[in-house]
Amino acid sequence: MPLQSDGDKRAPLTEVIVPASIYKIAGLKIKRNSVVWIGYCDRDMDNWTGANNYKIETKRMHSIQDAVVEAVIEE
Repeated sequence: MPLQSDGDKRAPLTEVIVPASIYKIAGLKIKRNSVVWIGYCDRDMDNWTGANNYKIETKRMHSIQDAVVEAVIEE
């Protein structure tokens, strides 16, 4: 896993969206220390519920808070 430029570990991401295309795979378990590929939504996802359109709450863009799991590399 990549480290900070000073060698410190990066903080874990919490409350990351895991799409159905990943969590519905039979037998797949994403757990602590799983290696995943993350992408980020361009816009604030605070009001996103997974259904249809959502209202953007802020003008926040390109934030680590708007992460989405795109793939599981290693369980």
